[in-house]
Amino acid sequence: MLQRNSSTLESARSLKRELLGQIRPPHIVAAAAPSFGEAVAAAYVGRLQNVVGVGYGVKITDGQIVPNETAVRVYVRKKVPVKDISINYWASQRIPKFVNGAPTDVIEVGDVSAGAVTRTYIPTTECGVSAAHVNVTAGTLGCLVKDSKTGDEYILSCNHIFANCNSASLNDDILQASPNDLGPASNPLGKLAKFKPIDFNQGAVNHIDAAISSICKPTRAVTPSIMAFGKLTLPHTTGFAPSEVLKYGRTTGPTEGQLVDVAADISITYTSNQSSADFEDQLAIQDGPSALSANAGIRVHWCSRKCRDGRSVFCLR
Repeated sequence: MLQRNSSTLESARSLKRELLGQIRPPHIVAAAAPSFGEAVAAAYVGRLQNVVGVGYGVKITDGQIVPNETAVRVYVRKKVPVKDISINYWASQRIPKFVNGAPTDVIEVGDVSAGAVTRTYIPTTECGVSAAHVNVTAGTLGCLVKDSKTGDEYILSCNHIFANCNSASLNDDILQASPNDLGPASNPLGKLAKFKPIDFNQGAVNHIDAAISSICKPTRAVTPSIMAFGKLTLPHTTGFAPSEVLKYGRTTGPTEGQLVDVAADISITYTSNQSSADFEDQLAIQDGPSALSANAGIRVHWCSRKCRDGRSVFCLR
């Protein structure tokens, strides 16, 4: 198994930079080993290009994870036959079979977008239900968190769900259910308390898409349990690839997937403001043969076929 830790991330970053340097078009003068942000700024990765991201995780062949083999993962909008690459794309975007001895794996993901089946008003709310900013269509309440210094409780979701892609103001209403699910505006679940701004400038690097809301007590309450899965077990765990994970989202309900990448650099499109933002060192889950999960705000937690211990792994965009 591939564990996400400082040593793995250091190796992954080195391999990703080497790959990005190898696929750089010859007319672009840049450092020999560019970062993902530098490659996006040079306009040959991300945004409107076929290569939308790179990562480091498991290798999949014929739909099956290859045991004990890791790969430099290359996320593309569409797989292109090798014979057509020099015609339709820069010849330099032909992905090498190996990068410094590590095999590559090309994964077709289309356009990776930030997404939004519990959609009703619930006075005492579990995590995983429909919740969003008053001006956002829909999203998912990720989990209940606590300030370690004050003991105050908050609910966690994504910036684009609770802070409307940076356009919200602190103390704005957070509704449960989401506006599209007819959540009562007269009885909000909480108030926007804090968010990490998303930098949409080309080449800028983001690491999280997150926001927290206070809870409008005593009229509203949030329990720490996840819909369908119950309460998480402490301490939180570090993600391994490959490994099975569970998630619960407003749109999907309960689903299972595979953690396949521990260091993905990816461009994500936000439909609400028709902009893209670039993220580095992300975890990626594969729900099906080729789909990457993008169910906004859901809390993902660890499981195995033999024991589902409910340890939290991370919060998904």
